[in-house]
Amino acid sequence: MLLDFTWYSKKSTNQIAPITVPTSSGYTSAYKNFGEVTNKGVEVELTVRPLAGKQFSWEVKGIFTKNNNIVTKLIDGVDRLLLSPVTTAVSPYLEPGQPFGYLRGTKTLRDAQGNLLINPATGGMIQANAANSPSDQYNVGNPNPDFKLGISNTVSYKGFSMNVLFDYTKGGAIFSNGISNIIGRGVTKDNVDRETSWVIPGVYGDPDTGQPILDSRGNTIPNVTRLTTNDLYFSPIGGQTFAINTSTEWNVYDATVYRLREITIGYEIPKSLFKKLPIGSMSISVSGRNLWYEAPNTPRYVNFDPEVNSFGSSTTQGIELSSAPSAKRYGINLNVTF
Repeated sequence: MLLDFTWYSKKSTNQIAPITVPTSSGYTSAYKNFGEVTNKGVEVELTVRPLAGKQFSWEVKGIFTKNNNIVTKLIDGVDRLLLSPVTTAVSPYLEPGQPFGYLRGTKTLRDAQGNLLINPATGGMIQANAANSPSDQYNVGNPNPDFKLGISNTVSYKGFSMNVLFDYTKGGAIFSNGISNIIGRGVTKDNVDRETSWVIPGVYGDPDTGQPILDSRGNTIPNVTRLTTNDLYFSPIGGQTFAINTSTEWNVYDATVYRLREITIGYEIPKSLFKKLPIGSMSISVSGRNLWYEAPNTPRYVNFDPEVNSFGSSTTQGIELSSAPSAKRYGINLNVTF
């Protein structure tokens, strides 16, 4: 058994970003050094060999990583910094005390008990805006995962080998425009029941004040206004619902995903078959990658892969804007040494 453990704590300072300046200066922004970001986490690698014979061997390797990336300071006079402008619905931000690149977007109003506020004229939810709320943008998610875990199994027998790699990502938030469009346009079994009418759980509220409407006894009034499936996911009815016609928060999902990352089967060709040739070794292998995944916290029939990201390896994470779906890949490899 082999155990490798790493704990780290890193502080990054004097990073560069565009800071907004008064337009009276003749400019809109100036690049300046700003703030402080901390990274604290652990990396653990454990290797176990349950069997280690001459002809048959079995090795299991697990790797666990956890990282907390927190903004601790910004430049004086700046409370919040836009990391990268994406859409009016959602963008990543930097703010002291918050995770790096956390997502801000629109939210639905609730009362003090957490009940959704429903517009009595439409049966839809009431979105926070400048008129009925102190802010029209809120923290809607942290795109950084809680942790990642990878497990590989390698079995070898008389020149044959097989490696199976499985990984698990826990948590992290992702805003998906793709799910919004698929659900909203009714092309998935998730909203196949189109004859039923629906009531959004909540209490009636005033869209102008953002406060619940009370009856003569001072009690909130439960929502009983029914909506069609079309109104619930697509049609703008004058109030917020879900999918296309909704606040940002309802299109943010937990990005937990289980994945069969790769399977590789190989064979080391015996030297006796090419002993008269100037070849040192020869092996052949076939592999399949991204063969299966399960994202339990996204709509079942959308088949959404939370690992899809519209911005690649940039600092903008957790935002998907109708990206191409992930694909399975198969390959064959011949390796020859001389």
